[in-house]
Amino acid sequence: MMQIHGRRVHRWIAAATLLAAASAAAQQQPRQGKLLVFVVVDQLRYQDLLSLRDELGAQGFAGLGQPVPVRYETALTHTAPGHATLATGAWPEVHGVVANRFMEGERPREAVEDPACPAWGGKRGVSCAALRAPTFADALKLATLGRARVLSVGIKDRGALLLAGRSADLALFYDVETGELTSTTCLAPGPPDWLSALRRAHPVSEWKDWTWTLSRPEAVYARVAEERSEIRDLYGIGPSFPHRVGQGDVSPRLFRALRAAPPSTTIVLRAARAGVEAMQLGARGRNDLLLLALGGVDYVGHSTGTASRERMDLLLRMHDELGAFLRDLRGRVGDGLSVLLTADHGGTPIPPTAARVGVGALHVAGAPLVDPVQKALDRVFGAHPGWVVMGDGVLALRRFPGVDAGRAAEVAAEALRGVPGVWKAVTQAGVAEAGPLVRHAWFPGRSGDVLFVPAPLASLGGSGPDEAWVIHGSPWTDDALVPLLAQAPGFRLKRGEDLSAVQVAPSAALLLGVAPPAAALAPPALVPAQ
Repeated sequence: MMQIHGRRVHRWIAAATLLAAASAAAQQQPRQGKLLVFVVVDQLRYQDLLSLRDELGAQGFAGLGQPVPVRYETALTHTAPGHATLATGAWPEVHGVVANRFMEGERPREAVEDPACPAWGGKRGVSCAALRAPTFADALKLATLGRARVLSVGIKDRGALLLAGRSADLALFYDVETGELTSTTCLAPGPPDWLSALRRAHPVSEWKDWTWTLSRPEAVYARVAEERSEIRDLYGIGPSFPHRVGQGDVSPRLFRALRAAPPSTTIVLRAARAGVEAMQLGARGRNDLLLLALGGVDYVGHSTGTASRERMDLLLRMHDELGAFLRDLRGRVGDGLSVLLTADHGGTPIPPTAARVGVGALHVAGAPLVDPVQKALDRVFGAHPGWVVMGDGVLALRRFPGVDAGRAAEVAAEALRGVPGVWKAVTQAGVAEAGPLVRHAWFPGRSGDVLFVPAPLASLGGSGPDEAWVIHGSPWTDDALVPLLAQAPGFRLKRGEDLSAVQVAPSAALLLGVAPPAAALAPPALVPAQ
């Protein structure tokens, strides 16, 4: 224990030295505004940037250079816990967001649901109140006594809100019922004037006839993507290119389709550009923060798989559009601009993709997971309808009179261990002995009765052909290894050593000139440039 404590002290001394060096360098120059742009690309795999290296060019994805790999050392890799880990520098065992949906006592809940914080227009309440640790955005607000400005924009509510933390000036996310960016009344009572002006300038109807075509010559996709996608046409855009995303309608069908297509990037970056201008981010002699949660890759990946033409084209278009956005910002902020880009999780190849190269992969739908649990519990305790309350990595059981909850959990775990594709199934009693991957993912009261983990190249969940492929959620390299890119005057990424996702928040804090958030105990992934 003393050795572990000593290593932590050494790491903190090194991190403090970096922060002091950055502060000293800043004091030698006239104070100018600075802006950190922190980008999370939902479902961006480390392998994606390796596969696209020739197409991205020497300057790398969005002009941010070459990536280093960063690993999520936790059993369940999903959007909500991934964004929460990046923002807080802690694992779910500390920040509490264990999955996109988890248990609150005996009731399932969405990670960002919060009836106390209605969205604009009186819609479903959302917030980041589920977080049990502050974000680096919160650390910036605390250190500057609220003077720094923080804007978060994302397609998904859980992406925008969990990155922002409780203290952001504004967190915007996409409303699939209206096709517009919205927010929660706990951050702002309604749309600011600049957002209302943006809505008038770019009404959602501009996409009603938009068709998605490939942005590169066919030869490019022949090198980096599958010839034929196993597309699950969840959004009514057709099974192959060209995709008619707009079909003359202005409806929730169109809005859902836009989330899974290149306009999802455009919508976020337009709002970010308008917000930077209106809020004068980086232009007031202070350090400000812009958070971007780009979700389109995840939506299209769930529909088409990791190696589809659709997914690769969306990434290439994002490379173009984000690169142009950052160049414009650099012209505005100059050397005061820093950028960090990473991902909340990756994705496992779908079975047809793996089969084409002779590799076995497995997708186990929801029913084959739940049915053995139901049968095993009925056999031990007698017939009871509806044992399973939820089962997406987190398995929760309904309580019945006379049934010992701990014993029921053990029976359910044993049943899950017999399902092909399940690597581990652990109850709370076994968490301590299950190793760090499981321990990092478990939060008492939210992790249900059993945490179950896919085997390598296995996907667990979903119930039928009309649902998305389930292509992430495991601790293995496909899902857990993501890229980290940085462009920051005076700093560079560490290379040649293992980096962890909990090192990203301390890196962001370093670039903002503040101490890391309270639960971020790892050192930054940055070192001074030589």
